[in-house]
Amino acid sequence: MLQLNTNPLADFDRPIDMMQDCHRRVERFLAALAQAGDEAPPELTDEWRQLLRTALDYFDGAAPLHTRDEEESLFPRLRAHADEQGVADALAVIKRLEHEHDTAQPLHDEQERLGRAWLAAGGLSAADRARFVALSMQLQVLYAQHIRLEDEHVFVVARRVIGVDDQRVIGEEMRARRGGSSCSERKAAVRSEERASGNA
Repeated sequence: MLQLNTNPLADFDRPIDMMQDCHRRVERFLAALAQAGDEAPPELTDEWRQLLRTALDYFDGAAPLHTRDEEESLFPRLRAHADEQGVADALAVIKRLEHEHDTAQPLHDEQERLGRAWLAAGGLSAADRARFVALSMQLQVLYAQHIRLEDEHVFVVARRVIGVDDQRVIGEEMRARRGGSSCSERKAAVRSEERASGNA
């Protein structure tokens, strides 16, 4: 079964690195949902139940904070540098990324509904299981290009043009969204997720 363990996380003093860490978690939890759809038995075992719950919880809780980090903190700072070299191209990409955020959300919402029903009942009808699998495929395809554009283009430009003071403010905003939790507290939460999912 898929391993959900993660590498050490960047802290709020490296906000762009922290956003990039979040991408690795998005990829892992999307893969977990896809694997559950493809491989979980008709009646969920405890192991599969925990894997499914952990992945659904991530997209219900942490992932929306990541989207807000980008749309409310990072992207506006980049727009403030619109006249600098390379930023106009990044801003054009950002329009696409914001549209993809809007496109992904109803897919997540539908998968959340199906996944919670699966957890509650222990199984899904054949039609609902097929829809769950199809949603996983759609989301993985959408995020593959989305994450590549952010990691290889938008974040590269952001590191170059956003100054230390603005990056510090971005980190403070990200911390506030998470209730002021520190890096060590977030790492503890990650370890708790890993323990909860066993060898998932």
